[in-house]
Amino acid sequence: MLEVELDIFSGRTNPKWVLSEEEEKELLNIILSDPTEISPVYTPEEQFGLGYRGLIVREIKSDEGIWNKTNRALENTIPNEFRVGSKPSKQTAAEWLLKTYEKQRSIVSDELLELVSEGVVLLPTPKKIIGTTDDDEISRSIRWETCHSNYFSGRDHSIFNNRHNVRHSNCYAYAANNPGTGRYTLPGLQGGRPIINPSRSEMNGALFADGWTHHSCWPSAQKVLIIAAVIKPSAPWDFHFYRCTQNGPDWEWGHKPGATLATDLDNSRRRISNPETCNRGLYTDFCGYFYHNGPTVTVKCDTQCYP
Repeated sequence: MLEVELDIFSGRTNPKWVLSEEEEKELLNIILSDPTEISPVYTPEEQFGLGYRGLIVREIKSDEGIWNKTNRALENTIPNEFRVGSKPSKQTAAEWLLKTYEKQRSIVSDELLELVSEGVVLLPTPKKIIGTTDDDEISRSIRWETCHSNYFSGRDHSIFNNRHNVRHSNCYAYAANNPGTGRYTLPGLQGGRPIINPSRSEMNGALFADGWTHHSCWPSAQKVLIIAAVIKPSAPWDFHFYRCTQNGPDWEWGHKPGATLATDLDNSRRRISNPETCNRGLYTDFCGYFYHNGPTVTVKCDTQCYP
């Protein structure tokens, strides 16, 4: 039995649906006609930004259907989890799979399909890096430097980028420095006030409930987590987080777009020195900065959405 996941959100639950046996047969024919359509779900060779990242196909139950019978007979078997649609020149499987959502119309809206039509958000190749920092970022770094805070440093993304934690940590788990707690950790769920609507006040209330503090200057502490919250306000709405990973004067921030590899690069492949001015794609509503005294924050996963 195959499940399809439209990989498009960073914080919220991605839409998923199950293929029929006839649909499995059609997908199998497409892939066997061109095996280069598929790529690993998590690979450093494909780095994604905020936005549409293709579709993930995974086997959720082994059965005696056409997919498993044919796959077992192949010399080079198809992986039980793979991504399609991430290669701009290889879209046959992705375009066909998107048509199978018709029976799940309630979870794949026209707004989602419009985002998909804009293409996969792959980070540019390294040769396109723009290495300068603008004046606004410099002035903000100087202002933060005057706070004399002792930041918690977490530049090593490797713990979030092992296979289990990539899949089972979203952007909020990364912000809380709490890997593997569940892919759909939701702001405010731990504190009993989960975010429901895409607004700054909702986000603030949710983070306060989880124990974060909103302040213009960070306190002096040995280990302080500092994060920035942003929202994609237009339908379909979503949320995203950045975490400070190195203090000034050379500020750096990291983030984890959904169930992808954690990175310190924005959608333009620039190193993130300022989450307010970096390329955040459609996540245009900046909610503010928050801190927590301690190396981790307890966050809660929506168990109904656990993959």
